[in-house]
Amino acid sequence: MPAWLNGRGVATLQCYASADLGLIAYESPEQEGMIVDEGVVLELVRPGTGEPVAAGEVGDVAVKPAGALPNDGKVIDDTRKYD
Repeated sequence: MPAWLNGRGVATLQCYASADLGLIAYESPEQEGMIVDEGVVLELVRPGTGEPVAAGEVGDVAVKPAGALPNDGKVIDDTRKYD
């Protein structure tokens, strides 16, 4: 669908959001990847432990509002690649 719209002069971009937090990340017009919204803290963590994963590892997405207390993150997705 985005290619069809883009071919007709309608720019389309992606975003990543949840019902709990709203916008989490969005794509810029340059389409060079997703930009994490300033209103959230996003971390990729090891399933079951909540410990951060190293670069290149797969983990769960833990996200919380900016300014939230430590350990107040909520895992909302899994198996995302951390670069």
